[in-house]
Amino acid sequence: MADSTIPGLPANAALALADLIEVIDDPGVLPQNMKATIQQVHDAINVLVASGALAVSDVAPVYTGGTAKAATIQKIFDTVSLLAAASTPLVGDEIVPVTQSSVAVRTTVDELIQYSNNNVPNEDTWVIKGATADGDTAATTLGDAMTAGGGTASASAADSTQPAGINELTGAVSGNQGTFVGSAQFRFINRCTLSAMMSLRDTTNVRCFILLCSAQYSTIGGNDGVGVASDWIGFRYSTNTADPAWMYTYGTGGSGSFTTTGVAVNTAAPQLFEVVLRANGTRADFYINRVRVANNIAFTTGTGAALLFTAGVTTLANAAKNIRYYQHKVAQRWF
Repeated sequence: MADSTIPGLPANAALALADLIEVIDDPGVLPQNMKATIQQVHDAINVLVASGALAVSDVAPVYTGGTAKAATIQKIFDTVSLLAAASTPLVGDEIVPVTQSSVAVRTTVDELIQYSNNNVPNEDTWVIKGATADGDTAATTLGDAMTAGGGTASASAADSTQPAGINELTGAVSGNQGTFVGSAQFRFINRCTLSAMMSLRDTTNVRCFILLCSAQYSTIGGNDGVGVASDWIGFRYSTNTADPAWMYTYGTGGSGSFTTTGVAVNTAAPQLFEVVLRANGTRADFYINRVRVANNIAFTTGTGAALLFTAGVTTLANAAKNIRYYQHKVAQRWF
């Protein structure tokens, strides 16, 4: 075969364990070109990585633009840490690289889950507050008294598709609101999660927010950009700004960011909205119906003001609009 660079060779579309590859034996002392099967390489990696014999200063070959270059294991790990999050759910036996005592080793998704289960914070380090609809126009308080207001409240009975809820119907004049507001206070600076099960029952001429916010909905609901000197994080849907789907949002001082989640409003069933603030209080993940729609988003913490759960709908036409509340919960880690 004529001389060829490795990147110039044809690809093997059906790699077998008996196939051969070229390896360099003892590269730091007396390097020699030798052959090895895929099975041998697989077995050697299992032994080396699992035993911790691979050091972060060890060198591995990489190819950049068709050119062979050397990279340390540490450099490879640093690069991997910048990769995008997996777009599909992980499988339990998938391999994950980690660094243990400055040594590059491997683990599995199942092992990481087991570690997490064994090392979660004690119950007494968290405060969990919320409320849940109980079949009438009031909510059972679980540490966060929730008040419906601005419109007309009515009970929504549980059925095969949804739990009991509370409807809040706006008046029939443009600008009228229907709101739900909690009373407990939380802050960005602490690790914090918001979960709210809600249903926006109309997608024409409406504005809706579901937030942790330092101002109540009655104050912010008149503006698509929140529009007041407040801190907030959560979700918006507004026909006034032609939102194509639910938007995840965060901001401070009346100026914020609004980005589509790609998840459409479901007017016939509840949707679960979640925001998970990371430990430093400056990054967050957003979920709808337990599917992550935005990952590790950096945001400005703002004034540090106390935050409340607040949600609601504003009618943008001379017609009444409806939003339905089922339950909400906010968990705050104090240390």
